[in-house]
This record gives sequence, structure tokens and C-alpha cells, in this order.
Amino acid sequence: MVKRPPMAIAPLVSGFLHWWGQELAELWPFGRGRSGRPRRAIVVLPTQDGVQVFEERDGRIVATVGDRRLAGLARETNGRSDPIVLRLPADRVFVRTLTLPTAALADAARIADLDLEQATPFRRADVMTAVMIPSAYPNGDGAVTVQREVRQLIVKRAAIADGERLLAGYGLAPDRIDAWQPASPAGIMTAYDVDFRADPMSASPPGRRGLVWALAATVLLLAAISVAILVVRLDAALAEAEVATAAARTEFAAAQAADAGRAAQMAIIGDIEAARVTEVDRLHVLATLSRLVPDGDHLISLKISGNVLEASGYARSATALVLAMERSALFARVALTNAVTYDERLDRERYTLRAEIDRKSPQPPNGGER
Repeated sequence: MVKRPPMAIAPLVSGFLHWWGQELAELWPFGRGRSGRPRRAIVVLPTQDGVQVFEERDGRIVATVGDRRLAGLARETNGRSDPIVLRLPADRVFVRTLTLPTAALADAARIADLDLEQATPFRRADVMTAVMIPSAYPNGDGAVTVQREVRQLIVKRAAIADGERLLAGYGLAPDRIDAWQPASPAGIMTAYDVDFRADPMSASPPGRRGLVWALAATVLLLAAISVAILVVRLDAALAEAEVATAAARTEFAAAQAADAGRAAQMAIIGDIEAARVTEVDRLHVLATLSRLVPDGDHLISLKISGNVLEASGYARSATALVLAMERSALFARVALTNAVTYDERLDRERYTLRAEIDRKSPQPPNGGER
């Protein structure tokens, strides 16, 4: 069992006493009921065709009387026993519901009026209002809720002024102003238990007025705090986003560097592969030349640049050597580059030639020529 905190006992006792006092007041056969409603009254209902007059007891219409009753009331003394209630039709009343903390119910009328112009199309100066606060124990179970729904009734001052002028024509003034509620499905008519003459904007004491303004200031302060909290959260979220963005940029830069490194490696591999494709097998070239050059002839220089071979040496017949190289599948476009000279000492022709090496020529692993 959870014990009720000490601070919750006072509102509970206060609410119970208020409710029980209202119940006892309803049982008292004289005087006024809740909200000051008279036990007996003459109800005046303005209509488009004129006026309707009723006799009411304990909130119920017991008889319909004519407007002559109003003329008779005007001749009575000021101490007449039946007060006059000016009652407006239900279609003249605008009703809205507000949810307020239980602790603010004492100022419900002023709080509702402060919110009136923002929540409705009415101007406060053009209307009269009344507030209906439900019982603290609506279900009879003794439960006190943190928030309660409050109904605010709104009527135009012009509608009330029309009714007051109608009564003034009989020399009367209303002791109370209320309005009919919409008819129930069974056709039963009941009136709102309010008095529109009790204007909350002018009737509240200065202390209560200060409390209302304090509540309004508190609401504004809470709104400012909420905005500040939102701004702080947005700043924190922005800072986190900036950190995440910086980290993402660092990772992106590292990825770009890695991609650049891989691209460089691939370029080197491509160059090596291209060099391997373009480079000729030098051993195959030397082996082929060694078979083409006859015995007794010899080379004195040999240079290979890409697929171009330049060679010089001594041969019995330089022309025969050129023809032999032309017939080879490895060489193409073989030509002497300088004039052939004869060396008497060696009994050989000195030559210099140039040839292109055919990379498409079969190069067997053993270096032999097919």
C-alpha cells in the first residue's frame, strides 16, 4: 500500500468539505442552491415574438405565466420573495472546455478569460462569461485528479442587453442572468447553473488577480525554458553532427589516399607489363644471330633498343649476311647503314647494319628458331 504524501492531504480534505457542503446546501429547503441559484424564481425568456414567462422551483419549470405577471411584479415592493431570472436561449451560448490543474481551479474564470481572445473569435469586451467547475467527486469514489475539465460559457453582451431592455420596459431588472442548456433527447430542458452578472474580470480580488498574473508569468517562463532547452539540444545535435562530419571527411580522405596508392601501384604494374610485352627476348636474338653469322665471321658491336637492332662486324660477304637475316622470321627490313669496306689483313668486309626485330616471331623456350 502506497502512503499518500503529506502535501496531498490538505487538497483532499478541502475538496471533500467543499463537495459535502454543496450537497448539504441542496438539501436545505430555503435560500439558494449551488452557484446562488434561487429556490423559487420568475424566469423571463426573450424570444423573437416577445417574451415568455415561467415560474421555476428548484431548477424546474412548474408553471407558465403571461407577461402580465411581470407587470404585477413591478408594482410589488422591493422585498418580493421571487427574484427575476433573465434566461437566454441555448443558441445564444457558446460553450468551450478547458483542462486545468486542480490547484488552479480557484482562478479558473480568470484563466479562461485570459485565453479567450486567443482561442475564440470573441473579444473580451464584447462578451460576458461564466465558468462551470465540476464536482471534486464526480463518481462518488473520493478520487481527486491532478487535472480537471472546466466549461466556460460565453454570451454576447448585446444579447443580454436586449433582455435587460425588455425587462426595463416593465420597470424591472434581472436578479440573475443564465441560459438554457441544449434540450436532452427526452426533451427535458434544464438551465446552466451560472450567473453571467458575476464578471470574473472585475469581481476577482486584487490578490487573486496577482496570482493569475503570476501563473501567466510562470507559463511564459516555462515556455522560455522549453525554448532554451530546445536550443541547447539543437546546439548539441549540431556539434555531434560536426564531429561526425569531420570523422567522415577524415575517412574519405584516407580512402582517397588509399585509392591513389592503389592507382599508382596499378600504373607501375601496367608499365611493367607493357615493358614485358614490348621487350624482346635478347637471348633469343643472340642465339639467332649466332646461327646466322657463318664461322669465321664475327660481330664487334651489338645494340638493341626496343625492337631495333644495330650491329657491326666482319664477314666474308656482308650482303650474304643481310640476305640470311631477311630470310629469318625474327628480323625484318634488314639494311646496311654504311658503306662496306674491305679489310685486307682479316680478309673480311667491314659492315654496319640495322634491322627490326619482329615481336610476333615465335620465341621457343630453348632459344632456338623454328
